[in-house]
Amino acid sequence: MKPRSRTSPAALAAVAALTLSSVVWGPACRKNPEVTFDITIPAGLQADTQWYEIGAFRDATCAAVRPQIAGGLPLDGSVLRVAFSRDERPIPALGDLAKAKYAFAAVAKRDDCTVLAIGCSENELSDDRAIKIDLQATEAGLGACPKGAVCRDAQCLPAIDNNDPAVGAGCSLELLGAGPLANPLGADSYLSAPAVSAIEGGFLVGYKEVDSRTGRARRIVVPVDAAGGFFSSIVIGMDGRCAGSEESDGAGLATNPSGSLLGFARAPCAGKGGGLDLIALDPPGNDVAGGYNFVALQDVSPRFSTSHAIASKPGSADFLLALTDRDRAIVVPVTNGATKPTATATSAAQFHCGVSTDSYVGISDRALALVSVGPGGAPAPVVDAGPEGGASDAGGGGGSDAGAGGTSVRVLPLKAQAKIDSEWCKTTQPPAAASFAGSWASVAVSGNRILVVSDNASTSRPISYHAYEPDKVQPVSSGDFAIEGNGKVLYADVAVRGDRMFVAAERAGALSLVSFTGATTAPIRQREVVLADNPRVPSLKDVRDGRVAVTATDTRVAVAWTTGRQLGPNDAAGGYAVFACTP
Repeated sequence: MKPRSRTSPAALAAVAALTLSSVVWGPACRKNPEVTFDITIPAGLQADTQWYEIGAFRDATCAAVRPQIAGGLPLDGSVLRVAFSRDERPIPALGDLAKAKYAFAAVAKRDDCTVLAIGCSENELSDDRAIKIDLQATEAGLGACPKGAVCRDAQCLPAIDNNDPAVGAGCSLELLGAGPLANPLGADSYLSAPAVSAIEGGFLVGYKEVDSRTGRARRIVVPVDAAGGFFSSIVIGMDGRCAGSEESDGAGLATNPSGSLLGFARAPCAGKGGGLDLIALDPPGNDVAGGYNFVALQDVSPRFSTSHAIASKPGSADFLLALTDRDRAIVVPVTNGATKPTATATSAAQFHCGVSTDSYVGISDRALALVSVGPGGAPAPVVDAGPEGGASDAGGGGGSDAGAGGTSVRVLPLKAQAKIDSEWCKTTQPPAAASFAGSWASVAVSGNRILVVSDNASTSRPISYHAYEPDKVQPVSSGDFAIEGNGKVLYADVAVRGDRMFVAAERAGALSLVSFTGATTAPIRQREVVLADNPRVPSLKDVRDGRVAVTATDTRVAVAWTTGRQLGPNDAAGGYAVFACTP
């Protein structure tokens, strides 16, 4: 094949330049205006350029950035990256960036990702948010994709081959497969929020459905392989529900090397007591013989929160389960969860001694996180309220930091080996808790790091994260970020794998998956995938109520969702999607 001819940089400089300009769509009254840009490229390179790539490097200089971009923008280090093809219109804006000093780098690439030109501009963002970058031709010719890879969105990606261990290179979040959940019972049935857990070779999605007209109920497990392939759903009836039941809380699902523990809260109805349905599952997701246990909880109305109701204790056959009983956040130890789950009411502990509306649990080999959400800040201390009374939590993280709606997220950051004390809120107090404004939360724990994602008062950056270490109520890092789209973020779930953090966020009719590096230090946003942009993902136009879950392995990320709390006549139950993420 005859090589393409190249014009020298000197000759190109004499040719009239081509300027590409980004635009902003939407109201002009945004609180924080978006950053726009003009890229100027020698016109002689226009025919060969297929991709443009722009990144923002905070508190950096062009002298430091230029050597890093000769082969294209690095996958790590930038706080924001935008890539677009030469034919894309309108050209996207960079988005909303905090006021600070940045080095803005831009790269022009051929269709095989060979770098044709680079440029850099240093800017102090304040009121002026229009960036101009002049690209200059480079003779190096670096960045071309290796054999078998393709250049997509200005990055080299392996061909989409589910058998290729390198698919998803650079944590590209390439969609591998997606599909629907089981057909629902019908209109007006109530769905739980889903839970998703990684198993060897794939994932399990678990949820429940209750027909409020008849009291008919069932639990559903959907096995999914690592390529996003769908197996037959495992559907089993559930007892103990009544006509008129509006049971629509969350599901709990966690996995250890022996299998999985699937759990649901059972609300009392028509003289039937409430409690916990605990089901041991083998690795493929089938019931273990003798592995079902209903744990009756007298005078209790238990409810699971949207996510992280169950966590597996590393190096153990045991699990922890978080539930909310009326206005109490409770953690329950479960022994032998994947074979013969056993729990007792006497081992349960209330871990926030004030009023709670939601509770979550996460654990690693080094850290344990107990998280609750509830009104106000720290309650008034109670010295001894008796066996059924309550004492104040220690409020060590600023318990008065209630949100605009009067609610706070409370985080109890403990060592993994911490003893769960059933007397915490009877005669003693639980350990000191951190507290900050928020109305919902999600938690993931990896090594010594506890990451809590919650809502944020900012409309432009509506999701926040706080990172903690055991026995420290002050966060070691925190921040907030935006996702694409408009409208309120209804809920976001978080997963951590190694040094990567993944957040699945839902707005009405939309889902996004956002990846971060630096999860164990200070998270740096890497990329966002809008699920509705891919036609292989089941329709999301009817999703509502913020029922979404995410989990990750070393090479895959799985997102699952149920459409809403109560289904309409034309609603699907929900769906799942599996993405590739390899180093």
